[in-house]
Amino acid sequence: MRALFRNKLFITVLILTVFFSALSVAAVVSKNRSGPVTEVVSAMTNPVRRAATAVSDFTRRLFSGISENDSLREENEKLRAEVAELEAELRELEHMEDENAAMRDLLGIVSEDQTYTLAMGEIIGRSGASWSRVFTADVGTSSGISVYDAVITAEGLVGYVSSVDLTSCRITTIIDTAMSCSAILSDCRQTGVCEGRYDLQKEGRLLLSLLPANAKPSVGETVQTSGLGGVFPKGLVIGEVVSTTMTEDGKSRTAIIEPKVDVDQISTVFFITDFKSDMNE
Repeated sequence: MRALFRNKLFITVLILTVFFSALSVAAVVSKNRSGPVTEVVSAMTNPVRRAATAVSDFTRRLFSGISENDSLREENEKLRAEVAELEAELRELEHMEDENAAMRDLLGIVSEDQTYTLAMGEIIGRSGASWSRVFTADVGTSSGISVYDAVITAEGLVGYVSSVDLTSCRITTIIDTAMSCSAILSDCRQTGVCEGRYDLQKEGRLLLSLLPANAKPSVGETVQTSGLGGVFPKGLVIGEVVSTTMTEDGKSRTAIIEPKVDVDQISTVFFITDFKSDMNE
């Protein structure tokens, strides 16, 4: 039954195709003629021509719309790429402005009798241990960084480079238990050793030890690097005296120091990769 239906449908389509083809041929033949046959052929073929024209117009509009959508899509992609490029340039300009501001601030702590070679870096990692204050920065030997380079901000000393690879380094901060450097009191000019202590680290402070017993540091007095030992340049601000105590044996005095730099809040730091001063000339 289905085969018979298909055959009938095929035959019907074939007949209609031949019929309309004949009408089209007749319309062409009788194009320049007039008469009943021409009128009949024209009347019968007009619906077909109108339908064909409608289909043609629809197809033209469809493909025209697709072409316009493709053009709009390409234009949108170009605009998005341009916006992304402008945003990247804006971020770079903002970063450069931050660098310039940090450099301007840094000029305030650079001694006139010293020449520093500086490199800038960003903190990208912090140790999570309660007994350690060691950070990771995004610069290494490729930027001229070496072990024991002093690390500073515009406020003062942050610490020193304790290890380094090609593209990153680890910074031992001034409140870490591994920290130790020669220091001097700005007023009384007595020298001692600044060192990190576990019991003070939780408070964000460090100890100034080995002061002479007769030293009389005052609360609020500034503590700076002395330059002794040649590791740190002289004159870098470490912090201020909070309190002082005589040791149990009475042979020396110690002082609690509040660092000038809050190491847990810094993001941009500078590395002193080389320095010259009157002391080491």
